[in-house]
Amino acid sequence: PGMLNDWTATVTSDAIRELANEDGVQWMEEVPPPETTFNDGSRNRVGANIVQAPPYNLDGTNVQVGVWDGGEIDNSSSPHPDLTGRVTIIENAPISDHATHVTGTMMGDGSASGRTYRGMATSATAYSYTFLYNDLEPEEHNGAINTYGIDISQNSWGVTINEIDLGNCDQYGNYSLRSQKYDNVVSGCYGRRIPIIFAAGNERNDGDCGIPARGGYACLPGPGATAKNTIVVGATNSDTDSMTFFSSWGPTDDGRIKPDVVAPGDEVGGNGDIWSTIPFGSTGHSYPYDSMIGTSMAAPCVSGCAALMIQDYRNTHNNVDPWPSTIKALLIHTATDLNNTGPDYTTGYGRINVQDAVDMIRDDAACCNVIIENNISANGEMDDYTIDVPAGTSELKVSLVWTDKPGTPNDAKELVNDLDLIVKDPNGVRKYPWTLNSSSPANAAERNKRDDINNVEQVYVNNPLQGTWNITVEGTTVPNPIQNYSLVGSLPMKEEDMTDVEWSIEKGLCWLYQNQNPDGSWGGNVGYTSLAALAFLNHGVNESDPSVSKAINYILSKKHADGSIYVGYSNYETSLAILPLVATHNNSYDADILAARNYLVSIQNDESQGYQTTNPFYGGWGYSECPQSSCNWSDLSNTQWTMMGLDAANLQKTDSTWNKAETFVTRCQNLDANPWHHSNDGGFGYQPPTVSCCGRHISYGSMTTAGIWGLRLAEVPTGNQRVQGGLNWLKNNYAPIKTKGNAQNPNYPGWYLYYYLLGFAKTLIMTGIPAGSWQETASKDITNYIVDQQYDDGRWSSNEGDVFATEQAILALQTRTIPTSVQRLSWLTFILHSNADLHVYDPLGRHVGKNYETGGIDLEIPNATYMSNGAQNIVIPGLETGNYRIVLIGTGTGEYTLDVTGGVGNDTVSTNSFTGNITEGEAHDADVNVAMITWLTIHIEEPEPVDAMVESATGTGKVSFVSDAAAGTIEDLTALKESDLPEENSDLDFPHGLFEFNITGLTPGETVTVTIDFPQNIPTTAQYWKYHTPQGWYQLPTMGSNDGDNIITIQLTDGGIGDDDGVANGVIVDQGGPGLPKGKADLTLSPADISFSPASQPTEGDSVTITATVHNIGAADATNFVVSFFDGVVLIGTETISVTASSSSQASTTWTATPAGEHTIKVVADSGGAVAESNEANNEASKK
Repeated sequence: PGMLNDWTATVTSDAIRELANEDGVQWMEEVPPPETTFNDGSRNRVGANIVQAPPYNLDGTNVQVGVWDGGEIDNSSSPHPDLTGRVTIIENAPISDHATHVTGTMMGDGSASGRTYRGMATSATAYSYTFLYNDLEPEEHNGAINTYGIDISQNSWGVTINEIDLGNCDQYGNYSLRSQKYDNVVSGCYGRRIPIIFAAGNERNDGDCGIPARGGYACLPGPGATAKNTIVVGATNSDTDSMTFFSSWGPTDDGRIKPDVVAPGDEVGGNGDIWSTIPFGSTGHSYPYDSMIGTSMAAPCVSGCAALMIQDYRNTHNNVDPWPSTIKALLIHTATDLNNTGPDYTTGYGRINVQDAVDMIRDDAACCNVIIENNISANGEMDDYTIDVPAGTSELKVSLVWTDKPGTPNDAKELVNDLDLIVKDPNGVRKYPWTLNSSSPANAAERNKRDDINNVEQVYVNNPLQGTWNITVEGTTVPNPIQNYSLVGSLPMKEEDMTDVEWSIEKGLCWLYQNQNPDGSWGGNVGYTSLAALAFLNHGVNESDPSVSKAINYILSKKHADGSIYVGYSNYETSLAILPLVATHNNSYDADILAARNYLVSIQNDESQGYQTTNPFYGGWGYSECPQSSCNWSDLSNTQWTMMGLDAANLQKTDSTWNKAETFVTRCQNLDANPWHHSNDGGFGYQPPTVSCCGRHISYGSMTTAGIWGLRLAEVPTGNQRVQGGLNWLKNNYAPIKTKGNAQNPNYPGWYLYYYLLGFAKTLIMTGIPAGSWQETASKDITNYIVDQQYDDGRWSSNEGDVFATEQAILALQTRTIPTSVQRLSWLTFILHSNADLHVYDPLGRHVGKNYETGGIDLEIPNATYMSNGAQNIVIPGLETGNYRIVLIGTGTGEYTLDVTGGVGNDTVSTNSFTGNITEGEAHDADVNVAMITWLTIHIEEPEPVDAMVESATGTGKVSFVSDAAAGTIEDLTALKESDLPEENSDLDFPHGLFEFNITGLTPGETVTVTIDFPQNIPTTAQYWKYHTPQGWYQLPTMGSNDGDNIITIQLTDGGIGDDDGVANGVIVDQGGPGLPKGKADLTLSPADISFSPASQPTEGDSVTITATVHNIGAADATNFVVSFFDGVVLIGTETISVTASSSSQASTTWTATPAGEHTIKVVADSGGAVAESNEANNEASKK
């Protein structure tokens, strides 16, 4: 599949034209000429020595390479020790010195030389094919890919071209049928796409076919060296980077740049040539190693390096393989330029540098976004990117490679899908890619026009202007979409669908990655290192990433026997070390986390350390262990970090450590409720106000956020006066951040700005961000300010130092999103045993629970489930950051048990169980705060009776009001009698009472649904009526549910229907209640109220009893009225009954089933019109 059907045939010369005229013949060419085969210095020259060693440790493990050559790789009964166990022979052929030498260069492990002559990918495996017996090398890739799973195709061979013996000089540079086939293989015609690497050939010194007259140019033999999508490799000298005397040069016939890159294929000094493995028993070379020269030696050098790149890409990109175009783009982009500046037909884009290529792979994995794999899906489509170039940047390089569709053999131009790389500087000036002139092949590359020949384009700019550069990939001519492409940049590239915040985080992480110390640390201490590692982990970078793994190893290397993890400050650093260890989700660190947690608990400043409860520092922590006798110190900063570490390490909230910590945090607050207070502004200071040194008792920004955060970690409810006091201080001292550079840490200007902003951002998450509130404004301002303050190179800077400022800025931006990998697996389960309805609202106001209007179940939260089988069970997956609200609405009186469990995957983060008593009509609610501190933190408040509950003025019992607005609060709820209003309603009674209340905190113009729970059923004839001065009484037209039970819903709109102040100001003013028509009954029945006995289908002549249940939903009794029964229009019976208000009674008659057939039975209540009713239209029903 995917390959052309081709045949080899022998025909006479006079039959060629006749055969070409056949409709089924697409292309004809001469039988390809016969194939021919065309390191220690190599490893060093291309950087393989470096990436084989720590910290890279690459060896090609789990990378399979198919090797096509002129015989078998040595896998005899005495295989070469450098290759033992890693070669599989697919096609039998004589053992080949050339094939064995090539494979040793690519992947020999040097066992027979003390590793001196090892190759590039010393643990890769090879599958040996030969070209000796057929011309089906491209087709053989089907089995190689789908049966043996090869990842790379290595080819050190090409066709033989000889002017005298074969007379086929026109084959140089020719794009043949087999070239087309190789392009097709790379494109994925056999399913998986793989890079195919070909030697360029050794033709330049042959002296025939006019090569000397052409200056050595245009001597590339096919088929692979002239294909578009292959990686074609020329040969240089390993010790000097100089050009060898034999390596074939481009261009191809259509002017394309080949070779793509060069690698060592000879050596002018040292031992000479390229040394590699030779099979035992060789007659032409010395076992176990000998030298050879040629592009045959250069190509396996590149293949081995490609294996190292694939291994590293898998390790750092979640086991995903790079596209072949990505491998090619990286090799080209990182190549060391040789000869003329820019590409040329002799060395392509230069000599490969695998260390730089691997570094780019790791840069990309660490969020630098220097590798983009994307596609153009239509002709003329454009993909836009931007690059922020810092001042002083020496060069900007962007490389574009795409795996083109196969061309047409021997066409004037083989490029099919023509993409263009368009790069514009901050002034809008376009910078063009390199191009060469095939008519003057020795000329240097130019940058003055678009390229419509090659499927590789590179834009290079010396000393680029500082600022934002625009990068566009345009599908100029794409007749065969979808066209994949790989884009590689020397600086991070912002994709067009990235938000400013996402891009800011990416750039910041990239800067951290590039500034990590060799030992894995940042700043040489555990604290900075832990926060940086946490920033990567929060972004979804896993522990397989080298930067993260080095950081974790550094952290663990600082463990002490007592469980602490630190370099300088045992408490501060141990607390922070817990965070990334938890965030890895690596169970092997559980013991380290537990030991660190136990250490922190053991050094709390309590009785065990000589502190009494009267000591102002009781319950807190300092930088390190601090016995009262020798130290006597706690501070709020270290205490909040410690509490965060203990929370992440899942110290149960019932542990006394939390109460003691809460005591210290409370003492740091300036609030009248705190006997230690210095003032009553609600803010927090660094230490309790009794400590007067150095202004530490004064409220300031970073400590107020730390105090609120600490209280919430200790599960102090958001509504508590201490939390509210701190929030009010922040509100009063917060100045909108709109101009770059004007933000300050309130009352501590010039110091610890990003510490304050991080704390502020987390505080808002921990306490909620109501829509339209000052908190929402502050949250947006903080985000915008942090993004605006970032330098072009990705860092943030302050007196805290660049590392500390940058990691805190990133963490502040990340607080609003749980990492995707965690969010996807995160969940909450709510189980209620009670005479109550269970409702859950997410931070976006979406609802799961009973819908009182339809009688069904709302499942507005994506993928949520609801089950009721004795107990109600709600499961919410894929959590959002913010407050989830639980509401219990009593359907009876009794005790309830509510279990709330949360976690990620199979890990349970928290389990809480609450019991309480609820009465019919009563409502209880609670908040569940979902935050991202390390991976997932859940804080649950105990359910409490809803404040919006009041005893009705008519004495019927308690009535509760619940709003569905995420930020709306029902306030000033008052029960009224009709006589409390300026005038009574002459047509209605209000036996269930009237009510007055306000709903505040709304977004102006917001529509709210209010659920009202009464102690008795509300008749379906009731309508919600309101009184408004001067309008008087009017009916609310937007009443929702009223299905005859005790719960109704109404809809009110701020500034519209139901809002008595008539202004869209975020406050709804309401007074009203359910009214019933005064003194009238209302008889009703439905088809469901009619039953037959026997219920089964009667036969003609059977006696059938017909029973009807008649309801009176009105306010007055209905006495002595007639219920009539009809068969169609024929009266078949009557009965006189009475029904009291808000009740029901039955009437019946007996009927003989005749004649045979279908009958419609109609029942009419009060057929004589004896009862005065509020609604005369609902008195009859029919049933077949």
